[in-house]
Amino acid sequence: MAPPSADMDYCLKGAQSCIIWAYVVPFEVLKNYFSKVERMSMKKFSYYAYTTAWASAERIARYIEDNSAFNALPVAPNGVYRGAGGKNVSINHVLDTERTVPPFSLRYGAVAAGLGHMG
Repeated sequence: MAPPSADMDYCLKGAQSCIIWAYVVPFEVLKNYFSKVERMSMKKFSYYAYTTAWASAERIARYIEDNSAFNALPVAPNGVYRGAGGKNVSINHVLDTERTVPPFSLRYGAVAAGLGHMG
């Protein structure tokens, strides 16, 4: 039994599959970040990854809908959570509610796709 944030149907009724990808963080960026040499490279890479992931997700969804009979929905890579009444809200507005789960967990999707494990 999966947790609520692993339910694709919440975002798109009838969803049966998802497309998941990952960005590889350059070794030097990780080394500098974890050894506390500097943090800016990690911040820049994170910004790049989040912004390009969202743009890519939108383009892929549009391509699927324009070239097939299937519906598609891009999922925000961060900062959106289920609020009261099931509406998606930003993290700033959900901290007072009892449930703070994303509409669909990209981490669970990545594990299901074989891109890593929970840890």
